[in-house]
Amino acid sequence: SREILESLVDDHNSFQSLTFNLATVYELCSENSGVLKATLAERVAEHPQSEHRNWEIPNGAFKI
Repeated sequence: SREILESLVDDHNSFQSLTFNLATVYELCSENSGVLKATLAERVAEHPQSEHRNWEIPNGAFKI
């Protein structure tokens, strides 16, 4: 499942629940979850803006 979720992020198909679920997988499967989650946040932040995805949420709602 991790590979599938990561491939979606790599293809710029990220959305809120995907990001949350992948962060949860990192937390459950790795001792380096902090590094993996920080890298995930950087990857998602680099995605181009899209009218089809709503990422405009308060910072408090985006907890990794």
